[in-house]
Amino acid sequence: MIAVVGLMQQYPKGEWPSRRQALHDFLWGLPALLIPVIIIGGILLGIATPTESAALASLAALLIGRFVYRDLKLALLPEVLRRTAINAGLVIMLIAAAGVFGWVVIYEQLPQMAASWIAALTTDPFMFLLLMIGVLLLVGMVIDGIAALILVVPILLPIAQSQFDISAYQFGVVVCLTLVMGLLTPP
Repeated sequence: MIAVVGLMQQYPKGEWPSRRQALHDFLWGLPALLIPVIIIGGILLGIATPTESAALASLAALLIGRFVYRDLKLALLPEVLRRTAINAGLVIMLIAAAGVFGWVVIYEQLPQMAASWIAALTTDPFMFLLLMIGVLLLVGMVIDGIAALILVVPILLPIAQSQFDISAYQFGVVVCLTLVMGLLTPP
């Protein structure tokens, strides 16, 4: 899409770097490539848990940005930490609200009502999955992924397993991928 817009708008073309310049840029970017290696390597080698790997990668990013690339100013660090705390707090508040909503859903027996409604619509597992994908796309467009998982899975998983004999693993993959597609879809 970017290429099509660029061609239609007649944006100026860049120039390809020489081999020497490409090698220099690659070597200059190598320290930043250590960050995913720290995360994935730490987890796969059993050195650290995912949370610990994320903390190590954050420390590595701080050190690389400060001492290798020299573009990370320590004076900006309090503002970065403040914004990080606000974003983390927002996610935690969403999870807490979703937990309360999940309790209300169970108390009001919404899974049973949804099961009877879906059973009236279809008895075909494929049609159930298509309906579920449509609903999850809409939910993913307006609600954060973690909150949507906490809200939707307790309702749909029992229906998928008991009425349509859908594997929990298959259901989980479909839910996660559909919510991601919904998140990437406007609005």
